[in-house]
This record gives sequence, structure tokens and C-alpha cells, in this order.
Amino acid sequence: MSVRRIGPALLWLCVLAGCGQKPDSETISRLAAADAAFHQAQSDEEFIQVAARYQEVLDTEFVTAQILYNQANAWARGNENGRAIAAYLRAQQLNPRDEKLAANLQLVRNRIGQSAAGAGGSSLTETLLVLNTFLSAAELSILTSAALAAALLCSVWQTVSGRRQSLRLCFFLWATFVLLAASVSYHWYQQRTPSAVVVSPAMAFQGPSETYDSAFEQELQAGLECVVLGTQGEWCNVSIPGAGEAWLPQRELQIIR
Repeated sequence: MSVRRIGPALLWLCVLAGCGQKPDSETISRLAAADAAFHQAQSDEEFIQVAARYQEVLDTEFVTAQILYNQANAWARGNENGRAIAAYLRAQQLNPRDEKLAANLQLVRNRIGQSAAGAGGSSLTETLLVLNTFLSAAELSILTSAALAAALLCSVWQTVSGRRQSLRLCFFLWATFVLLAASVSYHWYQQRTPSAVVVSPAMAFQGPSETYDSAFEQELQAGLECVVLGTQGEWCNVSIPGAGEAWLPQRELQIIR
């Protein structure tokens, strides 16, 4: 698990792609210092401090997959498995096709004995899940707009020319648009019920207070992935695969948006 340096060209490319605010000289200096500290770190505590340095950069609202990936590696090297998984998942939302990122995420999941979180369901749901896994939200939006424009142009051309041969092309373009639009809607739905990661060992309760009985006999391990069903005050109602629903303090969770 090594650090990825972000050069000036990538910084500007990210700004144009809408990764967040334009980084100022202080932010760039902090990023360079965090990269240097990563290479010098040896102990768990030093890697945790490196992850905190990357967080200072992320707090400026300059967020990239590379910075999150580097922070995740620092958390992982510091044996903070829950925070590492959360950072990898956030990075994966921005760069879903990064094979090394996916491999490192799976490595940490294996470390705590957890498989990748999956969503069963119909073939349509699985197709939408694949699209959301392969494409980022920004890419989906761009492709959906392009498919709509192409479908409209094809329909106008078919109406003017009267050629039946163009009907198949128009049908294909409209079908592509509908599938992409459904995938964007599915992404919005996922945002309404975001996933979360337990960042440190925590007790789960049957209600939004420590006065309720424990939901399970043992603490939830750091790195456990779940789905947020709702919130009440400083508590989150979560669904844990294979275990059911429970309540956890928000401070014990990293919500993935």
C-alpha cells in the first residue's frame, strides 16, 4: 500500500472535472507534506498521523480519489481498518474502475473477515448496480444527457426522412437513455439510504439511546459495513447484513455519500 503523488497537471484536471474548490498554495503544500510523511512513517501511530494530515486537505473541500486512496492506505497501515474501508469506499465512488484501489479495499476486508457488501435482487437491480459500480455519478449524468440528445436527434431525423431503417437505431438510443436514467435514479435512491462503516468497535442498541438493551451480545467490529435507514438526533438506525437492524451513535460511523 503506497502513496500516489498528485502532480500539478492532475490538480488542474481535477478542478476542471469538479472535484471541489480550487486548491490554494497552502493546500498543495499540505498535500506534499502528507505524501512525504507517508514515506517516512513506520509505526501505526505515525501512519494515523499521516491520515490526519490528508484529512486536513480534504477539509478544505478539495476532494479527489487519489487523496482518499492515499488516506485509506495510511489508515490501513495504521491498522485502523474501519476508517480505511470508509476512505476506500469514498475513493471508489469517484474512481470506480481503479483496480488497485479495489484490491486494497478487498485486502482490508479480508483482514477482518468481511466480504464485499452486495445487493441481491432482480436482474434489473443487478444491472443498475453494475452500472453504478463501473461508472461514477458524474459519468452517468454525462452519458444520460448524451443518450437523450442522441435519441431526440435520431427521432427528429427519422420523422423528417421517413426511413424505417432508422427506427432500430432510435429504439436502441431510447432504450439506452432509459437504462442510464434508471441508473441515475438508482444512484439517487442509494444516496437517500447511504451505506456506512463502523470505524471503531461499538455496541449496538435496540433503540436510539444507551438506555435500550444491546441489539447483539458482542460489539460490532471496526470495518463492518451497513446501510443507514434513518437518523434520530445523534443516533443512526442501521441495517446490518445477516444480523438485522440496530441503533448506533453517529460518532461510531463513517457515512459514505
